[in-house]
Amino acid sequence: DNDNDNDKDKNRSVFYGCSIFRPSTISANTKTGCGNIRCFTTIMICGMIKLKGFPASMLEKRGDKLKEGVLWFTPIDFVSESIVKLGFLNESFYQKNLYPEIYHLVTPTPLFWKDVVSFIRNFGYEFNAYSVAEWKEKIFEIDSQNPLFMFREQLLFGEVLDVVRKESPQILKTQKICKENEIECPIITQSIFHLFLSFLVSLSMIPDHKK
Repeated sequence: DNDNDNDKDKNRSVFYGCSIFRPSTISANTKTGCGNIRCFTTIMICGMIKLKGFPASMLEKRGDKLKEGVLWFTPIDFVSESIVKLGFLNESFYQKNLYPEIYHLVTPTPLFWKDVVSFIRNFGYEFNAYSVAEWKEKIFEIDSQNPLFMFREQLLFGEVLDVVRKESPQILKTQKICKENEIECPIITQSIFHLFLSFLVSLSMIPDHKK
């Protein structure tokens, strides 16, 4: 038994001073608009802009609580600040806990899909709400030039656009810790979202609406 206890202590000691960060969809920097071009959400937005529309079902309320669909756009500047500040919280925490603290870095103010649609339209793009049949027809016709092509089969026969609002005790706990440590997550406004779209235009990932 003593040997087993010693082994457990050795295993636990690996985690002293360790923090685990689990970010949501990391979106653009709120000051520059630069973001992750390989992120699924970025790919999805670019693909739909090229198709000039989106599934109308994304505007519907979902789930037992009838909450509206959202996009979990968590700014990279918030994520990086959180990792630095939370990673260096006072060491007394690690003296009292044998396991690492896990932080769920999720924006407390996700974007409602209806607002995303408005932001994209106000940027100058035609962005229509397609019926199920219209959407599947659009997806069926896309080629490798559209970033959604890699998800073509799933979009035709399954559901990969997860935009349901989710909250959990772990997420709420992290948000409380961030507030206590004066770490604020910027709200994604239309001007910030337009910075993100301008960044994508500069990389030719979406067409320049001004031309």
